[in-house]
Amino acid sequence: MHKHYVNYLREFGYLPPDAEESLLHRIQLENISRSKVLLNPGEICRHLIFVKSGYFRIFESTADTSKTIDIVGPHKHLYIAESYLTQDSSALGIECIYDAEIVSLSFHEWNALLHFSNDYAQVIFKALLAENDFYRKQLAISGKGVAKQRYLLLKDRYPQIDLCIRQNYIADLLNISAIHLSRIKKEVLLKRSG
Repeated sequence: MHKHYVNYLREFGYLPPDAEESLLHRIQLENISRSKVLLNPGEICRHLIFVKSGYFRIFESTADTSKTIDIVGPHKHLYIAESYLTQDSSALGIECIYDAEIVSLSFHEWNALLHFSNDYAQVIFKALLAENDFYRKQLAISGKGVAKQRYLLLKDRYPQIDLCIRQNYIADLLNISAIHLSRIKKEVLLKRSG
């Protein structure tokens, strides 16, 4: 699994062997079970996580509700940028919604890597920027059929998502009801088969 993460980063640039070796010694491997909360709102995000398998939701909470802000799945980084980079409290939380395997890098180890290798910094920032392209596309969608377009974008990003996580998380993310999501899924299925 260590090598899996290094191979992913190689897609975004060259990592010298000494930088790879340093990274491999600093990351931690973990299995996370469904429903485990990794970060509660108000806590500091202390780890940059790479999701090898499984799904997580980023959420915000009020006294009586919890709203899904994003879903992060395989081959993506998971962190709350503002909290991780400033080491301040996060307004958001992170919960595992499908059993996962992750690689994590603490903020302390992140800083050590950045001081060790400028190459690592360039590669990781390229990876994070490429992943953020999804959010730019999502925010650019407007007009009629927004929920359907966002659902198709989510399915393009994670083709197996409907098989893995509860549909209420997807509906919550799209800001629609479960019934509306069901209609969208039927429409997409009919269009693909017809």
